[in-house]
Amino acid sequence: MGEVTGIGGIFIRSEDPRKLADWYRERLGVPVNESGYCDFEWRSAKEPERIGRTVWSVFPADTEYFGDERSPFMVNYRVDDLDGLLESLQESGANVDDRLEEFDYGRFAWLTDPEGKRIELWEPAGEETGDDPGHTFLFTEGTWRAEGRIVLDDGTWKPASGVTTIRHRLEEWVVEGEMRVDSGDGEERMENVYRVRPFSEDDAFTTWTSHNPGLGDLTGSFSIVGDAILSVYQGSDGVGTGTECIRRLTPDVYLVRGTLAGGGERISSWDMTLRRSDASG
Repeated sequence: MGEVTGIGGIFIRSEDPRKLADWYRERLGVPVNESGYCDFEWRSAKEPERIGRTVWSVFPADTEYFGDERSPFMVNYRVDDLDGLLESLQESGANVDDRLEEFDYGRFAWLTDPEGKRIELWEPAGEETGDDPGHTFLFTEGTWRAEGRIVLDDGTWKPASGVTTIRHRLEEWVVEGEMRVDSGDGEERMENVYRVRPFSEDDAFTTWTSHNPGLGDLTGSFSIVGDAILSVYQGSDGVGTGTECIRRLTPDVYLVRGTLAGGGERISSWDMTLRRSDASG
């Protein structure tokens, strides 16, 4: 029978995620970033060559990731035998979800405890030995919601939020993104449509094109490097250039950081958290 071997993640629901994250950082020294998460790395005493991670993250109050909206938090438990543990749980009459997800970096299942708290179970796979962890963002169709901050040409960081929708077609993957920035004097909206050449089965590199209202046509690439999707791009005139790191924290949560420059100056930088909005089971 499988059993819990450790904590994979702690997720907290909050009416004001940024304020709560600041409190944990300032009062307890939790190294939370501006997007409301931190990633603790550690090594197993029995297998010191394996790198383990425990994620701590704050979610908005309206998240569907925790199931019951009354649940103030959700814990991700690492397990050594997911099938065996699920079989035992079902035999005991536990409230186990039908949903089961499998990725290159592990398998996930969910259940609810007797007090209504949602539990996420994770059986890690190749991720922790340095192998390619696999990815959900880009590689699966769906909608992702973004929350974080962005700095534009005035040098001031501003709250930002948005939605990204991914659709797979035979010849291309279409990524439609909308970002809303609270400038203090109103809301600025930015929209982009990316057309991505699908990754081939054995290749960790592909290219994409887009049209930016301010920069014109953009060409770029995506490279898979472990738990990150790295992107570099430039404008058709060679003036605007940028980089972006899209790092997977869990199958449903990614951290996105990037910058765009042109004419020898920074145009914008961003620090966002992507959460898959259709991830509730």
